[in-house]
Amino acid sequence: MPFGVKIHEEECEALEGMKMTQKIEHVMLQTGVSKHQASSALKSNNGNVTDALFSCSWGGKEAWQAKETGARVPPFLPRFLPSMCPKVSGAALANALPKVVEMYGGNTLHEHPNVNPAAVAVAVRALSQQPHRAQVVGKVAHMTHHSIPGPLRPKLAGLVTAALLWLILLPMGMKVRCVLCALLYSGMEFTFTYLERGRSYTSLAQFWGNLLYLPILLDSYGYVVGDSLFVYVACFPLNIWVLELVLGKLFEFLYGHNVAWCYLDYSDAYFNGCIRIGHGVCWIVLGIVCYYAYPILITVSGPI
Repeated sequence: MPFGVKIHEEECEALEGMKMTQKIEHVMLQTGVSKHQASSALKSNNGNVTDALFSCSWGGKEAWQAKETGARVPPFLPRFLPSMCPKVSGAALANALPKVVEMYGGNTLHEHPNVNPAAVAVAVRALSQQPHRAQVVGKVAHMTHHSIPGPLRPKLAGLVTAALLWLILLPMGMKVRCVLCALLYSGMEFTFTYLERGRSYTSLAQFWGNLLYLPILLDSYGYVVGDSLFVYVACFPLNIWVLELVLGKLFEFLYGHNVAWCYLDYSDAYFNGCIRIGHGVCWIVLGIVCYYAYPILITVSGPI
């Protein structure tokens, strides 16, 4: 039986026997739409709760089918390099998919043809109603911007303090390099997520997190490992994984969940999805680029 269908059908069998007012309340609760929208969705679907939930969450079955072009083709990397994208299954997948879809959209479901998208849509709506969980506010250029749930005062105080220390303590050349590298990485991530997830995504949180951490990631790291190409490149994945662990936990504290990336559906993810072992190959390639390019950037922007 397709993933999520059994539970969804059992729930809806009981719901179909409810009065219309109860059905409206249920659709409002599960999808976050207004009473008028819930009522209209139920009327247009002849009172069927399952179809109404589908309609409110995904625009209706016909819209879903038209959007997904029938075959539901997986994104580029899962389709052509599946060994780079090992996924969890069973209960772990059921728990992970709503969070993945919340960030990257429904295209990621193309990898899972047996998944019931309506059930996932309802779970995504439930996540959006959690008060401690950050929600998308809008975009700054190509970067997705999120709200910061309370308590706001200590979180904002910490962010302002970190920003002031960054502005005061770092020399101008290092600040220029941080901004340039953070912008460059945001473009790389925006492109890579399209290949991996079927939707371009990068966040403002990732950008400012990189601004704060790049002096450690590149300047301090280069100073510690020295001039050896082998050591620099071989250790670079570990360097990135430390960054992901530090920033991932920081984002979880500030936003209620990691709004910058989500590896929860990968079987090689660790530390609550903060790092992925399979990305090590990508980090090795990035290490080679940084080994040769960053010294040039130091020369152009000024000394440390």
